Amino acid sequence: MRVEFGEFTFDTLSGRLLRHGNPTQLAGPASEVLRVLVEHRPRVVAKADLMREVWRGAAVEEGNLTVAIADLREALGDDAHEPRFIRTYHRKGYAFIGDAVSPEPAAARTGVASVFILEWSGGRVVLFEGENIVGRNPVRSSICIDEPRVSGRHARIVVSGEHATIEDLDSTNHTFVRGVRITSPQRLASGDVIRLGGPDVMFRRADAATVRAVRR
Repeated sequence: MRVEFGEFTFDTLSGRLLRHGNPTQLAGPASEVLRVLVEHRPRVVAKADLMREVWRGAAVEEGNLTVAIADLREALGDDAHEPRFIRTYHRKGYAFIGDAVSPEPAAARTGVASVFILEWSGGRVVLFEGENIVGRNPVRSSICIDEPRVSGRHARIVVSGEHATIEDLDSTNHTFVRGVRITSPQRLASGDVIRLGGPDVMFRRADAATVRAVRR
């Protein structure tokens, strides 16, 4: 997968980093750290998890990770105190905070339609079983709400049969359910009003005819 952020393009498969289209030297561990952080963005990745994914079980110390992070920041021209891309969460880990997008076209929404739908001013869509990403960026989200207060990847709704949960994805303007800001996954009930920074979205159960009518 290729991702673009700032003046950079990064291939998560090859580990190749380009700056303004020109190759940029990036050491192996630093490249792997970038891959993991990009793939998990915008979540904080714990140091132990980073070390396990980057060094794949090899016996290394935390100092190896510190060096890799320093090499990565040098390659990106990033400042640890005023980061553009890599933020340190002391005693926890690191997170990729840049606005990264994939230049490839967004994949069509496919899968098994659930019994739930989202409705908002100007839109209505069926939720699918499994993960549904709601956001403003059509490349990074499967349900696009074109409203400036909605983040590129704003929230995740996971549907499993008769149950659904919603989780904020470190959005700029936060996610609220029934008027309360959520800071962890929250169970949804039919009729719940979700506020995505600004616009209100209705989550509800729909009958089979409605699902067929709005499925796309």
